[in-house]
Amino acid sequence: MDDPATDTADDSAIFACSAGDEEPTSAAVVRAVATASNTAATGLPPLYDTVDPDTLDSLFPSDAAGGELRFDYAGYAVVVGANETVTLHKTVDSPLSA
Repeated sequence: MDDPATDTADDSAIFACSAGDEEPTSAAVVRAVATASNTAATGLPPLYDTVDPDTLDSLFPSDAAGGELRFDYAGYAVVVGANETVTLHKTVDSPLSA
């Protein structure tokens, strides 16, 4: 799913997407936050200041069976699932919280 989530089980989810076959999970996180915040990816803080992108990419290969990782990045609570999904939630500092 590459469009903003409209009906999620969690009402605080504001955006969801999946990493593509050729897109690393770390790139999907940056793309999701850039889209949700209407900011160019180059305008976001470096992801590596929050989480190691290489480690993030290796944690969830496309055939991973389960699990998730949660972290805050650029004003969003990010949840990365084992099926390479990226879900964003509002945080107090989120540009969409106002």
